[in-house]
Amino acid sequence: MCFYIERIQMETDYIMQVVQGYNPQYTTYWQIFNFLGQIFDRNFFLMQFNLKEEDLSQESIHQKLDKQKLYEAVYSECLSLPSLNIQRQTSDQINFQLGFLRKKLSILVKKLQKVDYNSFLKCFPDDQFIEDKAVLNLKKYNFELGLFQIAIQLQNPQLAEACCDKIYEDSLKSSQENRQLDIYFQLLKIYLANKKENALTLLVKKHNRFQLLEVLKILPPKVKISQIQVFLKIVVSQQQLNAVESQILQSQVLQQLQSKKVSVNQLQKAQTQLTPCQVCKEMLKKNIVVFGNGKCVCEKCFKEKKIECDAVAGI
Repeated sequence: MCFYIERIQMETDYIMQVVQGYNPQYTTYWQIFNFLGQIFDRNFFLMQFNLKEEDLSQESIHQKLDKQKLYEAVYSECLSLPSLNIQRQTSDQINFQLGFLRKKLSILVKKLQKVDYNSFLKCFPDDQFIEDKAVLNLKKYNFELGLFQIAIQLQNPQLAEACCDKIYEDSLKSSQENRQLDIYFQLLKIYLANKKENALTLLVKKHNRFQLLEVLKILPPKVKISQIQVFLKIVVSQQQLNAVESQILQSQVLQQLQSKKVSVNQLQKAQTQLTPCQVCKEMLKKNIVVFGNGKCVCEKCFKEKKIECDAVAGI
């Protein structure tokens, strides 16, 4: 793991030399931007520097690109540093040698199972490789820190929700003791403390993962009921639907029981008229007992001749 970290840092140094203009192959902003566009998502840089495709002339780039800001942005992307205002790219979104090394490190981190995760976390420099450290923290069940790193430091709510989905689905396959079904609740608390708009979105998208009363308990006083109105409507509607479905199911079960009772009564009537008791051989009257194998005895024999009745029943 340390090998990949060192190689990524070396590749980052090379990229930063290009950004600073120390590489004779890339001397203009136009050349530097095109070089970076092959490694990172081109649209990412356009958005970060408020550029449009028509701005990508040599003159426009020179006027609009802040060299220090470009340096900081590229360095942050290379080493997966925390982000304040833009979603950080993940390892599988980066190309060329840097992308190859980042993907290799990511695969290695994801494959680790039942090891001392703390020892691997110590391999990473402070405030670098946030994506990989988040994966390790999730693996060691430090869900609060792992989700915070992804959702807040990397500014990647989609990835945070995907991690919650995987943990939730995996927990359903495990034993009851190992289930982590409050994972969405932990992400909700992180959003409420940092990005309330994401919290409201999460409530609507994953409404079936939350208990209404538990959500209401942790909502800050500043959050108005009107802000969670969509969530409340969905949850209440779902509860009403569940109640209706329960009533329908109970009605269907009752109908099945009544139908079965009618069938048994009809069978008893037919048995009474046509079948003798299998023990005393007298014709059956009103009170009979029907065994699972379809054979019948009278109530008197059933009470007084248990051994013979057991033989008839095949016990």
